[in-house]
Amino acid sequence: MGYSAELPPSSSTVGPANVPWKAKDVGFGIIGFFVVFITPQIPLALLIGDAENPTRNEYVLAWIANGVAFAGIFGVALFFSVRRHHAPMSTLGFKMPTLSTLGWGALALVAAFVVAFIYGLAMQAFGWEQKCDDQIPIDIRRDALLLGLFSAQAVVMAPLAEETFFRGFSFAGLGRSWGTPAGIVLSGALFGAAHLLGNPYLYKTFLLFSLVGCIFAIAYWRSGNLWSSIGTHFVFNLISVISIAATECDPS
Repeated sequence: MGYSAELPPSSSTVGPANVPWKAKDVGFGIIGFFVVFITPQIPLALLIGDAENPTRNEYVLAWIANGVAFAGIFGVALFFSVRRHHAPMSTLGFKMPTLSTLGWGALALVAAFVVAFIYGLAMQAFGWEQKCDDQIPIDIRRDALLLGLFSAQAVVMAPLAEETFFRGFSFAGLGRSWGTPAGIVLSGALFGAAHLLGNPYLYKTFLLFSLVGCIFAIAYWRSGNLWSSIGTHFVFNLISVISIAATECDPS
């Protein structure tokens, strides 16, 4: 089956109107996402003796499995977009950063933290706060090597893989089929749902991650450059990881 990059005349920019893939491709991509996410977890589950109390070596195996999954997610996004449709990487938003890239990234970062702050206040008001070890298990917090490994993964690999899949690929494809607003909302919801897949304890923050995903999509859409949302995601995760790691945690 052959595919061609049927780009509109204005293909010098990026976004929903300028990509050859559509919602159908995103649907296949979501299936691929599940496959590459779950596949590394199968041997991991067989190797870990006690899932409730993993050893240090088992945490390292989990880190490796996560790395394989992130690489797979990045690969899935590339395959169902630029590879399948023979399009340039620029249609995914990988272009030389500009001042607009930095500006929209900065605005998105501020907006993301404002939303996170308000969401946190709402969670407190309803008595629905997260436990301190929901995001980073206490064993990882107390081990410098493990904390460094998982933090680096969250700060470097996650922004690149997730922004490529959810913004460059999913937002653009959904927006091409159903309009930019729908692309923003649906890709944001997918982003929130993906975090539940990775850690069910994060169900309390599904809405937060979805809103942040929408903000990242807007930054990409308005800047026309995926590095805008990648950079925002990088700094957002970096500050979050530092904050979490610096906070004393007593899960009891």
